Formats: sequence, structure tokens, C-alpha cells
Amino acid sequence: MLSDDPPPGALAADRDLAERIEAAVQSLDAPYREVLALRLLHGLRPTDIATALDRPLGTVRAQL
Repeated sequence: MLSDDPPPGALAADRDLAERIEAAVQSLDAPYREVLALRLLHGLRPTDIATALDRPLGTVRAQL
């Protein structure tokens, strides 16, 4: 019978990766974090992000 449990160490590796990603995101300047959060967490398109933040679309694309 096959198990759906992750292999040993996989959860620790996932946790480590999540911590490293969080640290990398936190190291970004606020404008970059805002754009990234709106894109990845809220699923907004760059045009919607530009409108929401009142920034030029080119700026939003560069920040992404």
C-alpha cells in the first residue's frame, strides 16, 4: 500500500524554503513588497495593480 505521507525530511525542507522566501520578501523595499503581494497573494494583474497603487504600468512591471 502506498502512503500519502511526505518522505522523511520533506516537511523540514519545505519549512526551510518557506522561511528563506519570507526573509527574501521582507528584505525588499516596501514598493516591491506591495506589488508582489498584490500579484501573488491577491492575484491581481499588473494593470490592476497599477490602478490600485496609482503607479505607471511600466513601474509595476519593473517592480514585479
